Amino acid sequence: MFVTSFPRKEDRRNLQSLALNGYLEKPTHPFELPLVLSLIWNAKQSKHEIPLVTRHTIQESIAGPRKKPMLTNAQILLAEDNPININVATEMLEGYGCTVTPAGNGLEALALTKLRDFDLIFMDCLMPEMDGFEATAEIRKLQEKEPDQEYPPIIAFTANAMKSDREKCLNAGMDDYISKPVSQVALENILIKWLDHKVEMVDDISNESQVQSTSEPLEKSEILDFEPFNQLKKMFGDRFPDTIEQHTQNALGNINRAESAILQEDLGLLELAAHSIKGASAQFGAKPLSKVSLKMESLAKEGNLDEAKTLFSELKIAQQKAAKIMLQQIEEPLAEA
Repeated sequence: MFVTSFPRKEDRRNLQSLALNGYLEKPTHPFELPLVLSLIWNAKQSKHEIPLVTRHTIQESIAGPRKKPMLTNAQILLAEDNPININVATEMLEGYGCTVTPAGNGLEALALTKLRDFDLIFMDCLMPEMDGFEATAEIRKLQEKEPDQEYPPIIAFTANAMKSDREKCLNAGMDDYISKPVSQVALENILIKWLDHKVEMVDDISNESQVQSTSEPLEKSEILDFEPFNQLKKMFGDRFPDTIEQHTQNALGNINRAESAILQEDLGLLELAAHSIKGASAQFGAKPLSKVSLKMESLAKEGNLDEAKTLFSELKIAQQKAAKIMLQQIEEPLAEA
């Protein structure tokens, strides 16, 4: 049985060649490991040849719908400056019965925390006016002044998954972190972990169609990863064309902000614009655009304006290509081979 935090494309083939029987990617649900071992054991006992057992194998083997967490009266504060990320995260959270209140930056989040009680705070790390680290520090100061007052757990909403970034979030006073692009599995794990007293596991009636689509090969594209794109397409339903239109316009706006920042030699604005493009494009599966945005963000942090100027044309072209294929796909059926 092989469990990893760092999955690679070649893992399954390599593990099968090494005669391993099971494979899971972290984070895992508590029920997954016993189910994998059970499937392997039963196959060996009956002398059946089975392929490598994975999360998809588990889903297909479960009789009846998968269980999903539904929360009762869960008030969530979502501190995030990118409207597309707000839309996606809100749609996901509302799917679990949560009530979501957005905040556009750390200052808004801090003000809302003083006014209202929340059960959980998702805190983006890089925001204008006041970032997530500063906002968390201010909330912790309030907590020190009022030790009898219960304050909600703060979960870092970070586009970086490096160990040093995770440690920075925890050292800043955050209780946990979730990486962008946000997956439903990771989000479920956070909700179950921190709001278990509000969670009831119910049948997921959408599971059957999801299992079928994820077990079939998807169309290949160098510009767009259709797996996360199609997941959002299912989730938003009839509202998906408007969501894609908003996403492409938001990305174009950030491209224009990045160009203005380069002309004005404003590295802070350039970093924010590139960061915003990076997170939202990754959520929709536009990996090349997300990758070049990450390069631009890094150049802005380093103060390397000359290379940023050179890279800008590549960033603009990547955004145009991503927008074109996304707009083509919104009227098409799910991209399955």
